[in-house]
Amino acid sequence: MLTASDASKTSAALLIRSAQAQDSAQRACAALGESLWSPSKQNYNAGLNSSLSYEVYAGRYGNGQLFWVASDAPSSRHHKQECTAIDVHGTCHNVQCHQNLPALCTQSAPASNSTFSDTSNRFQIAQSVGEQTLVGYRDFYTFRFMGVRFANEPERFTYSTPFLNATGTNSAINHAPECLQAPNNGSTDCLFLNVWTTSLPAPRAPKKELKPVMVCQMK
Repeated sequence: MLTASDASKTSAALLIRSAQAQDSAQRACAALGESLWSPSKQNYNAGLNSSLSYEVYAGRYGNGQLFWVASDAPSSRHHKQECTAIDVHGTCHNVQCHQNLPALCTQSAPASNSTFSDTSNRFQIAQSVGEQTLVGYRDFYTFRFMGVRFANEPERFTYSTPFLNATGTNSAINHAPECLQAPNNGSTDCLFLNVWTTSLPAPRAPKKELKPVMVCQMK
C-alpha cells in the first residue's frame, strides 16, 4: 500500500505539485511505484505538452515553470551538482539539484474498463480523509476510491443519517452492493460513493485549493 499526496494525473505522467529538491522528488515518485519521467524514453509531444499547457492556462504555473525529470547523462559537477528539469515547452535545462521544483513521474498504471481494473498492491494508494485512511487505487486516468460509505443503513421507511465516525484504515478498492431492486438482487445497505479524481490534495490543503465534486444519482 502506497501513500501519496499533492499529486495529479496528466497525459502519460504523474505530476507531483509539491516543490522539492531533486532527490526528494525521486523519493516522491518512488512512493508511487514510479520513477522520474525520462525525456529520452518518452515523447513529450504525446500528450504531456498539452497537459502542461493546460496547467499554465489554469493559472497554476507560469510559462517559465520547470519540472524535475530524469537526467539522461551522469550529473555534471562544477561548483554544485546539476540535475535535469524540463519547461512547459519541452526544453530541458541543467539546474542545481537543491532547487525546489514540482516533479514529473512515469505513469505505468493501465487504463480501467468495465471488465478490468488492476487493483494490485503496486497501484494501491492510501489517502487520509478526516479521521480515516482510504485505500484506493490509480489507473491511467484517475485515482479511484470505490465503495466509500456516506450514510448508515436506514431502518425501513425512514431517512438515512450521515456516516460521520469513520476511523482507521478502510478499503476503497471494490464497488459496494447496489441498492435493492428486487428480491435477492442488491442490498438495503447501499449508501456508498464511488470517487474518481485526477488530483490528490496535500495534507490540510486550504479549501480554496480543493476542487468541487459532481455527484451522479443512479435510479
